[in-house]
Amino acid sequence: QEAAGPMAARYTRAAAIRRGKLEVIVANSTFMQELNFQKSAIVEALARLLPDQKIKDLRFRLGAIE
Repeated sequence: QEAAGPMAARYTRAAAIRRGKLEVIVANSTFMQELNFQKSAIVEALARLLPDQKIKDLRFRLGAIE
């Protein structure tokens, strides 16, 4: 929520981190496109907030948010 904002928290969930890439499940394709536009800013925020995770990239995929 801190990295992408409260709106993103409502429509996404983190799935897994593999080789520095965080997989994010997104509720709909419209919001996924918006997140792609903000991708570099989100990655920078995650690197600052979670330095031990060494997140270098994001991968978005559609899925159910529970």
